[in-house]
Amino acid sequence: MDKLAKIIGLVFLALALAGASAWLSSSLAAQSPLNQPSVSPPPSPVNLTKTSPSSELPDLVDLPSLANLAERIKPAVVNIFASKTVSNVKGPVEIERDGPPLPPDGFMDDYSERPRSPESPNPKSRPKRENSPPAKERVQGSGFVIDPEGFIITNDHVVEGAGDITVKFVDGREVIAQTVGRDPKTDLALLRLTESGPYPFITLGDSSQTQIGDWVLAIGNPFGLEHTVTKGIVSAQGRVIGASQYDDFIQTDASINPGNSGGPLLNLKGEVVGVNAMIFAGGEGIGFSIPSSLVKKIVARLKAHGYVERGFIGAVVQPLTSELATIFGLPNRDGALVADVVSGAPANKAGVKAGDVIVEFNGKPIKGIDDLTALASDAPIGEVAKVALVRDQKRLTLDLTMGRLDEPVPDTGPSVYRGLLDLGLTLREITPAVAEKLEGVTSGLLVEGIQEVSPAKLAGVEVRDIILEVDRRPVKTLEEYNAALRAHRHEDPVVLWLKRGDIASYLFIPLD
Repeated sequence: MDKLAKIIGLVFLALALAGASAWLSSSLAAQSPLNQPSVSPPPSPVNLTKTSPSSELPDLVDLPSLANLAERIKPAVVNIFASKTVSNVKGPVEIERDGPPLPPDGFMDDYSERPRSPESPNPKSRPKRENSPPAKERVQGSGFVIDPEGFIITNDHVVEGAGDITVKFVDGREVIAQTVGRDPKTDLALLRLTESGPYPFITLGDSSQTQIGDWVLAIGNPFGLEHTVTKGIVSAQGRVIGASQYDDFIQTDASINPGNSGGPLLNLKGEVVGVNAMIFAGGEGIGFSIPSSLVKKIVARLKAHGYVERGFIGAVVQPLTSELATIFGLPNRDGALVADVVSGAPANKAGVKAGDVIVEFNGKPIKGIDDLTALASDAPIGEVAKVALVRDQKRLTLDLTMGRLDEPVPDTGPSVYRGLLDLGLTLREITPAVAEKLEGVTSGLLVEGIQEVSPAKLAGVEVRDIILEVDRRPVKTLEEYNAALRAHRHEDPVVLWLKRGDIASYLFIPLD
């Protein structure tokens, strides 16, 4: 046994010595420079706050808070409630709710990908009720004040057909508003608050300076959630979505929902660059705003006349395709191809012919039919426009005297806003269309309605009287009428010079 134990001990000792030898060999090999593995050195730290010619990384900065901007703008953004009577609808007889109106049954049931107004909710939620009498609806939208006197911009579809219009401010104050003018073609409307100001307001900026990628804010009242602020960027410009022939929308991903219609789209300076008007059914983050460059033009005309007069050339035009450009010998697709000319219209009188390609209008290039439509619409009626065209590969310039596009004047309800003095009159400007119905009258303001208890009623003013002067100041437009009332001294009676039938007379209206 002792001999066996000695043998086992010697075996273990040999194994231990072998292991120690192997460990020593490996350690020495690891320390030898000839046996070092090829290892790349660790990368140098990257400085993200500096750039070099080989690394143009931008500075990393935090986005600024928009809280101060939102607080500054919100007092001028309003909630608009418009009471409407809707005929032949299916639903409860009396509808009194804060929210958008329900559209007719079957309206975009499939939510196909077409632009729609944010005031068009899911029609499938409509309660079914047959043969109901006309329903009264209280439609909700947004708007914003543009000057201290209380003029408000909103969408036409918010106030179209409205009876009473109530405006609510962020502090809870409610004021009655009246429609100054509407333009369904561009979906814009101008309102005027009936109480005297001054009011908080925001200004219209220059949308032509806006770039794709610029940050924007949308403020409105989606689903009745008053003065909701959302942010996004300008996604695209000059969008033509088939809403009208005057499409020129700003596309944004700032959240726009039912109730936002008529609210402002603002840049980071707090300037209005668009009026929120449409959303894309079935889409997300796709909204459309009317650019402020167009809004300024329309609002100026609504303020002056209550409606928008547009120029007319009387030519039917179509886009140039690549094939048509080749056939007509043109180098590119720029221009508007004249397909037909209306007999006796300005284009016909100027010598424009079918087959002509209009390439310039008053010195401005025509890339397509939308350019021509916009420029002709803005051209002053009666003035001579320079129209450059290509005929048989030769360039010609014609003088074209602008005509007036005959469109129905939208009904604004009460035709004159009530300013600091409310005489109780509803007036309408005497346009050529109105003058045709009046014998021997070409200017002035037609009295269409009188409040039963009002200074004008007590003084003896009658419906169909023609007001020619206010305080010895001639008035031919609603703006001139209101300017005369704003300049009136409150302690004096208002002096009207009016015509009734063939007889003109002066009338004193005490304000006691």
